[in-house]
Amino acid sequence: MTAVSLIIPAFDAADFLDATLRSVSQQDLADFECLVVDDFSSDGTLSIAKRWRARDQRIRIVTQRARSGVSAARNAGLRAARGALCAFLDADDLLMRDSLRLRLLAWQRASRAAGPETAERIAGSYCGSETIPESLMQPPRSRPIDLLPVGFATMGGRCPFNANQPMIRRDVLLEMGGFNETMSQAEDYDLWSRILRAGYWFAPSPQVAVTYRARAGSAVRKAPSRHLEASLALHDGGERALGPGVLSRSPGRLVRPHGHYAHQATKAGRILQFCGMELGSDDARPLDDIATVIARHLPDLPDVLPPTTPAARLLGAGITRQTTRPLSGQDEKRVAALLKSVAGRRHDAKAPADGNGPPLLSGPFGDADRDRLWQPERQAEIDLLFLPHKDYHTWTIGLAAPALRAAGMRFAIIDISAQWREGGVAAKAAEMALPLIRYGELALGAFAPRLVVAFNDWDFVTRPILVAAEQAGIPTAAIVEGIQDYGDVDTGQTRHAYRTARTVLLPGDFDRRYFPAGGGQSLAVAGIPRIQLLRGQAADRPPADRARQAGSRRVLINSNFSHNVLTERRDAWLTQAVAAVRHAGLEPVISRHPEDKGTLFPELVTQASFYETLESCCASIQRFASGILESLAAGVPVIYFNPHGERVDKFSSDPMGAYPVAVTGEALAGHLTTLGDWREAALARADAFLDHHAGHGDIDSGAAIAEGLRAAMGPPPDAETLARFRRNLRIIDQQTEALTRREMIFDDPATAVARMAALAEADMPPERLVAALADADVQSGAQAAVGGKAEAGIGRRGRRSRARLAWRGRVALHERLEQAYRASARWPRLHRLARRAGEYYQRNFSPL
Repeated sequence: MTAVSLIIPAFDAADFLDATLRSVSQQDLADFECLVVDDFSSDGTLSIAKRWRARDQRIRIVTQRARSGVSAARNAGLRAARGALCAFLDADDLLMRDSLRLRLLAWQRASRAAGPETAERIAGSYCGSETIPESLMQPPRSRPIDLLPVGFATMGGRCPFNANQPMIRRDVLLEMGGFNETMSQAEDYDLWSRILRAGYWFAPSPQVAVTYRARAGSAVRKAPSRHLEASLALHDGGERALGPGVLSRSPGRLVRPHGHYAHQATKAGRILQFCGMELGSDDARPLDDIATVIARHLPDLPDVLPPTTPAARLLGAGITRQTTRPLSGQDEKRVAALLKSVAGRRHDAKAPADGNGPPLLSGPFGDADRDRLWQPERQAEIDLLFLPHKDYHTWTIGLAAPALRAAGMRFAIIDISAQWREGGVAAKAAEMALPLIRYGELALGAFAPRLVVAFNDWDFVTRPILVAAEQAGIPTAAIVEGIQDYGDVDTGQTRHAYRTARTVLLPGDFDRRYFPAGGGQSLAVAGIPRIQLLRGQAADRPPADRARQAGSRRVLINSNFSHNVLTERRDAWLTQAVAAVRHAGLEPVISRHPEDKGTLFPELVTQASFYETLESCCASIQRFASGILESLAAGVPVIYFNPHGERVDKFSSDPMGAYPVAVTGEALAGHLTTLGDWREAALARADAFLDHHAGHGDIDSGAAIAEGLRAAMGPPPDAETLARFRRNLRIIDQQTEALTRREMIFDDPATAVARMAALAEADMPPERLVAALADADVQSGAQAAVGGKAEAGIGRRGRRSRARLAWRGRVALHERLEQAYRASARWPRLHRLARRAGEYYQRNFSPL
């Protein structure tokens, strides 16, 4: 069991990260892990983290594949964490040597002092912080400081501490949904406010044990006005009551304004002690009368006292002060009876209360993005969750959006850029005004989807999410947005494409042949929205424009050898295509796919988009690509050129007379030379071909997609289903370093659900880790290293030396496999072998 997970978000932190990790490695707590979250740095941050990982087994690395910001990076570390408690450290700050141990001990002592009934209300502990100059690279020694318990009643509306100071139970962080990933200023103050308003307390660890580095380029100094605006909103929000849906995941939420609780907290000690004195006097009033006084002045008694200072103790102190003797058993019974009577008279804390302004109906900020974690009920209102990889996937969702809304289906797009890579999803969603959330919010949130929808259902990001939903009992669907090598006859992989989702929306009837009858999947044809759009535009095109295009001398050559599929044949294919066009007396124009890494003929490559280029060309040369469908839909004759032996049969099995097929450069040149002879006949047959491969011309693809998804959608999930879904997402994050490790944990969709169930059966929930750690002994680093005097000696040192050598050997082999993978990028087959070797090693031998 890991006691503490220390999470360090790092972006371009090479100047300070070495000193930060040195202070981490010198911690005197034995049982902790450190997760360095590299937020797509462009300097040496990742290299420094890897060097420290090679030295210290407790250091792990999470690598984001797109810049996401400090909140998302912290959440990624939280999702990958295995500890019962979590602490956060900025990449330029330092820990005193005993920082983690002291804070862990403070939480344990407070939990034991509070007792089993109220320990649940202790979210963690916090220590003091010391500001250091930018030049200091060694942490000072920890020193004592007076600190008090922090709760909503005692925080005074202020931010109680910076991000480095608290150590927090992981189950509490998960309940809160982590940091708000849309915020870049005061995001820590926002999280602390939610935790405290949910009724939790922080116990003091009365030492200065962390540092805060004063830097000219810090986030606060870059945008002080934005930080102030967010801070004031949180401060003022504390002085307003909570509406019914705010912080609804937290049963102990404090609905009344801060001042209501703070007023009680300032007088609670005095009231209880003097009521205890009366209870101990010879002429005490009846117990019910004393209870009435306490209930009238302290209607929220359990919420204004720290869990480590129970009311019974203060009442007992009053009795002792009155009687000048220790408490007797009879005294304790009277105190218990008094508190029971008080509890029966308490004002209903859930009732609304006046404050400075109307109650908070969504959150303190008054805008949907920054308030989203204050009102988790809104997350549960979303019916469909989409998992697009690219901007054109998002564009497809946008075309279906009107039909989805008309059908009453609420949806959101999940941005997986940090886990997969930047694909323009967020920008396209903003352009089309589509609701967008980051994956971290889904993994940590309270979403209750009735359907999870992917476009690619086979990669290391989307397949685990779909499996998590399926195993929980939430339906899944996939949209085949274009063309697909379903059987992987040319990809060199075994993807089992579109075998994970239960419902598959196909582009055309042709694709049904790839799905076996009785395979347990529901199939429907939804067409391809962009093809339908192109067909409509071509039909409306003036005859003069068509004639002008037909008379053009330009021929578009679509080079789309990407993703290591037949890329070794790219240059030969392109050379033959260019030569054929020139032999026919025409002008070659190359449109290169964004993922095509070819370098030949740079003088022929157009900077215009594929569609813009297509409008000015008289013909198009394609390999296996959706460009064949797009060219035909736009009314441009196309030639399928396959001299390199593509085996996928989509465009070779039956062209239906819509285009010729050429397998040699000479045949291609011949088709181009005789273009005028076959052009009109082929285009006349294009509609039938497109109907079969991309949906009928009169189909509304957006409406068809919406209807297919409506049919696939299940009922609103119940509480048990949602609990399984959240548990599965948490397990996947821990298995895959928050979905950033390129390792497929579900190779075969046929066994994926069973494997997910097996992982769930072996899972230990965070709340059980917390309960176990509360009573465990804390072992210092010195104890771990020496193992006690009885185990000291040559044998012990020898075992440690062998373990260190074995670890460094495994790290070295891991890095050699990484280097082989990068160095083999120019040779696709060797590249795939290096990737498989790396994945096998990681899966079976490496803990990195």
